[in-house]
Amino acid sequence: MSEEQTKAPKSVISQLAQGKGKENELPQLIRAILLGFSGTGKSVSATTAPGRKLFLDFDGRASSVTRFPDVEVIAIPEPNPDNPTAWDTGKKVLSQIKSEVQQKVFPYDSVIFDGITMMGRVALNWSLLLDPKRGLGGGAAMQHYLPQMNELSKFILASLSLPVHVIYTAHLELVEDKAEETFFILPKTTGKLRTELPGWFNETYLTQKKETSSGIQYLWTFTGVGKYQFCKTAIPKAPVNLVIDFASQEPRGFSKYFKPLKQIGETK
Repeated sequence: MSEEQTKAPKSVISQLAQGKGKENELPQLIRAILLGFSGTGKSVSATTAPGRKLFLDFDGRASSVTRFPDVEVIAIPEPNPDNPTAWDTGKKVLSQIKSEVQQKVFPYDSVIFDGITMMGRVALNWSLLLDPKRGLGGGAAMQHYLPQMNELSKFILASLSLPVHVIYTAHLELVEDKAEETFFILPKTTGKLRTELPGWFNETYLTQKKETSSGIQYLWTFTGVGKYQFCKTAIPKAPVNLVIDFASQEPRGFSKYFKPLKQIGETK
């Protein structure tokens, strides 16, 4: 029996373990979601992701990011909700990204999905094709929402496995707690996804816009407080808030803390 044959096979743990990193070392791959109300700078501040960016525009608001030379936009519109195509288009784009990553020909460092709220809508349009029965007024019925949530969940989780920086945006909404006679704030999406989404990301930031004596200020909140308990970050000693000033020089936003990728699957 040869020496190779007598060697014990590597365990699954030894194959998957990446070793202990340096203390306080930052995660090199961004897994982030920017949550905020409309107009708080979600899309624009997402473009601070390192390197060259691919921007998947489900929201139809990419005009605010086209001025950045390192951002390439793919529009994924839904021109006719009665004959939906956007969800299938989005899945095809994600499939192509996976293929190019595996072939090591994907030319981008970061992928931005803008945003989850509209992705939920186009996934619901898709799910309406599965069952012709409708609710009142011809809208979605209960049997359409579970397939929608399943599709959206699978899409997001699959994208988070990509060896590139991945950033999502999503709107927030006020949700009434009738028993407590109060309101709380959650991502604007369907069902249990509202509470699950923030936990799928390493970086979960609240985007805000404030009026100051020097003008409008855009910022991220890293630390969960009050109604925004979902905020969190893996950045050591991160501030409570980070101002996103696009008039300032780099680094700013994500590029302040995260390094560009050396190549697919590797970090500098």
